[in-house]
Amino acid sequence: MVEPRLFEAMLDELADQELYRKAVSRLADKARAVEVDIDEL
Repeated sequence: MVEPRLFEAMLDELADQELYRKAVSRLADKARAVEVDIDEL
């Protein structure tokens, strides 16, 4: 059993790790990248 605040922090950490893995994976695939102007988004 864990306190709700700790459980929420654990879930946040897991989500951050998944986001990190996605970013690293996409950075490794730069050949498919498309350059855009941020003002056009």
